[in-house]
Amino acid sequence: MAAGKDYLKGAHMADFVCPVVRISIEEHPNADAIEIARVGGFQSIVKKDEFESGALAVYIPEQAVVPQWLLEELGLWREDREMGGLAGSKGDRVKAIKLRGVLSQGLVYGGLNASTDGRQFLMLATESSGIVPLALGDDASELLGIKKYEPPIPDNMRGQVLEASLAATLKYEIDDIKRVPDLFEDGEEVVITEKIHGTLLQVICVPGRKSNDRFWNGRVAVSSKGMAAQGYLLDHNDPKNLYGQASFRHGLFEKILEHAGPLADTVGKTVFLLGEVYGRTASGSSIQDLTYDDGEMGFRAFDFSVGSRGQGVFFAFKDFCRFCDDAGIPRVPVLYVGPYSKEVVRQHTDGNTTLTERKQIREGVVIRSANEETHAEYGRKIAKSISEAYLLRKGGTEYN
Repeated sequence: MAAGKDYLKGAHMADFVCPVVRISIEEHPNADAIEIARVGGFQSIVKKDEFESGALAVYIPEQAVVPQWLLEELGLWREDREMGGLAGSKGDRVKAIKLRGVLSQGLVYGGLNASTDGRQFLMLATESSGIVPLALGDDASELLGIKKYEPPIPDNMRGQVLEASLAATLKYEIDDIKRVPDLFEDGEEVVITEKIHGTLLQVICVPGRKSNDRFWNGRVAVSSKGMAAQGYLLDHNDPKNLYGQASFRHGLFEKILEHAGPLADTVGKTVFLLGEVYGRTASGSSIQDLTYDDGEMGFRAFDFSVGSRGQGVFFAFKDFCRFCDDAGIPRVPVLYVGPYSKEVVRQHTDGNTTLTERKQIREGVVIRSANEETHAEYGRKIAKSISEAYLLRKGGTEYN
C-alpha cells in the first residue's frame, strides 16, 4: 500500500486526524544526530536511530495542539518555563520549522510494534487508557488528547447568523498534495492556479421554488468557510459582516442571480460560487497577514458547484471559467495548464504572488483535474500545495 493511502486509510480527505502510519527513514544531509521520517509527501525531523523504516508510528500534523503529558513524553516540555517547546503562547501548537536546512512538518510519536496473525500493530502509550493497540490508519487524536488549533474568529468574519440550513450551505475543504501524493498520475491534464491567502466566501443561489424572504431578492445568500461547515448562513445586511461587504462591493448578488439563477431553476438545485476575499476590509484592517493590494478588498472565484451538501457536482475548469467570464466575475490566476508531474507542482508552489507587483510571498497553488476526473479511493482530484515561505512565515493568521 502506498504511503499516501496508508495516511488516509480510515479518514476522509482533509479531516483532522493523527493517523497511525508507516514511516520511512532517510539520512539528514546536514546533521548526524537527526534523521528524516517520511509520511506520504510530508517529512518530519526525528532523533537518530529513534525509528526504523517500515515501523508504525503516529503522525501529529501541523495545527495540532499537544497536551502537556505528551509534550513531556516527546521531550518538548520546558519545565523551567512551564510551557512547551512548540509554537503558540503555550508552546503546544505544531508548526512547520526548518532544522539544519531541512523543512520539518509535524511530529512523529512511536511505540512498540507488535504482530498478531500476520497483522502489525502499534502498542501506543496514552495518558488515561494505558497501552492501546492501534492498526495502520487508525486515528489516535482522541486517545492522545490532541485537538486541532482553531484561531479566534474576528467579529467581521463571524457575522450575524441569518438562519441554519445544511441544504443551503457547502462544507468545502481540500487536502494537501503531500497527504495524497498519488492523487494524480504523471502526464494527466491538470490546471494549477494560485492559492490566495484570504477567507472563503460562498455565494449561494437557490431555485425560485425555494425562495426565502430573508435572502437577497429571495434567492441569494452568503456564508463563510467555518460558518457554512456548521450549516449557518450569514446576514448579508449586517454592515459589519465581511462577506456581505465583499458581495456588494463586487456585484456578486446580481451576477450570481442573473447567470446562475436560470441554472438553479432548470435543475431544481442550489448553486454555489466559491471564492476568496482578500486584502483589507472596508475599514482598512487586514483580512489576513498577507494583504496583496494595499487598501483594496479583492475577490477571486475558484470553484462552482451545483447540488446540496454531499451531493454536489463541480464544474470542470473550462466550464467554471466560461461561467465566470460570462458573468464578469474575476477568477484566481491560472499558472499552468498541462501534463501533471511533481516537478511541475514544485516549480509553481514557491515564489511571489501574481496578484500584485509588490513583492509578497505566494501561499501556494491548487492543482485540479482539468476535466474534473475522480480518483477511485479519494474522490475528486483536487489538492493544494503550500509554499515553504508561507509555512515558515512569522505571525501568520488562518482565519476562516
